[in-house]
Amino acid sequence: MPEKINSMNQVLQFLKKGIQSGTWPVGSQIPSEHEICSQLHVGRSSVRNALEQFTSLGVLESIHGKGTFVRSDDLSVFGLGGGTNAFIAFTVPLLEFRKMLEPELCYYATQRSTPQFIDSLTDCLGNMVANKDNSEQMVRYDALFHIEIARATGNPYALSTLSDIFLKNPSSFQQLGKTIGTYNGIYYHTQLLSLIRSGDAKKARALMHEHLDKTITELLAELDRP
Repeated sequence: MPEKINSMNQVLQFLKKGIQSGTWPVGSQIPSEHEICSQLHVGRSSVRNALEQFTSLGVLESIHGKGTFVRSDDLSVFGLGGGTNAFIAFTVPLLEFRKMLEPELCYYATQRSTPQFIDSLTDCLGNMVANKDNSEQMVRYDALFHIEIARATGNPYALSTLSDIFLKNPSSFQQLGKTIGTYNGIYYHTQLLSLIRSGDAKKARALMHEHLDKTITELLAELDRP
């Protein structure tokens, strides 16, 4: 899993650099999946996942039979970086604890899903997308998405534990959004909702693990930045 995430992050940084530098201005076509794979020496699945993230945010558009084109150069959802070492040292264990807990919550929530639960997640995701440029509101609906998953398990201890994590650490999650951006949440929550709706509990559990693992990986990468 870490190797897959590192490869995807490599592609994400490649795409961001190409757009930010003006190498690929709005309206231009970016290299093909095959060209990116060859240039970065990464697998096609990593390239596709990265492209899907940019596409879901409206930065890129894939046109069947033609290729992928730049539709926006607004990359504000990818965060500002600059997380302090103290912030990272506090937040990584918090995220690690969530990684120990939330994949299983996602598994049980998927098995016990109801139409009302699906509607709640859909509303949370819609509000996340609508507020992707409003960090405070975006983080609020991000937290609600995860809390709704805990609620759907029907286990009061799960709901209490996860609610406490978000309610007692609001500033940490606000700073997390500013540091690494909001794109990660929007992309993974979209995929999670699809898996939960289809009833695939095992894949939903695996994707929640990947979601949190990627968040940790991106935050730790801030330690290596000058």
